[in-house]
Amino acid sequence: MSIVPGKLPFWEDSNWKELEASLNGYGSLGKSVESAVGELPEGLLEDVNSSYKESGYQYLFYALVRLLSPNKICEIGVLQGFSLLSMASALNKNNQGEIFGYDLFDDYEFKNERMINVQSRIDEAGFSEFAKIKKQDAFSVSSEVKKTDILHVDISNNGNTVERLFLEWKEKVNKMMIFEGGGHARDQIEWMLKFQKPAISPVLNQLSNQFQIWQFVTLEAYPSITICVNNS
Repeated sequence: MSIVPGKLPFWEDSNWKELEASLNGYGSLGKSVESAVGELPEGLLEDVNSSYKESGYQYLFYALVRLLSPNKICEIGVLQGFSLLSMASALNKNNQGEIFGYDLFDDYEFKNERMINVQSRIDEAGFSEFAKIKKQDAFSVSSEVKKTDILHVDISNNGNTVERLFLEWKEKVNKMMIFEGGGHARDQIEWMLKFQKPAISPVLNQLSNQFQIWQFVTLEAYPSITICVNNS
């Protein structure tokens, strides 16, 4: 498995059992992760960079899609396509569904990737039937999407962006929202402190208390990931 030695894989997180229990109605997440380790193509993400890679989150993305069998996934923040390719691979295995990735790509002033490069990775993997990408601002996507089964947000998240996007999407997401971040170490990273960005974890606590049909589970394995399960 492509996990950096010494890093905590997500399935060893203290909140892993809680996440498994929250998805028990769909089947066994643990078994889906075990299958993901064998099914996710070995070289698919070899040259694709992501902070998710160190803790093995590619297997979580793949396993969630295999377990939930979504017809539609929206991803806001694509970068090089790490999570998009992981989920597209699972859609390919399911032989159903599509993932739509939205990003500013070349137009983003900070860390970015050329859109043409991401499209090439999709095409080379043979996933063009299942994965589509579009250059679009993160906060305009919800205006054109009526419903989606899964939403994944990875856009330099902070407390404000997580709160805003959760509120914008809570009536549009059938099964699950996934946010990069939410862990205590992630709230203390250099750029969050330098630019005085609001922490994510207090916002998650507030949303959890306010919207009790949603279950919030954060896996702390860096960079951390928060799964919001719709129990309505």
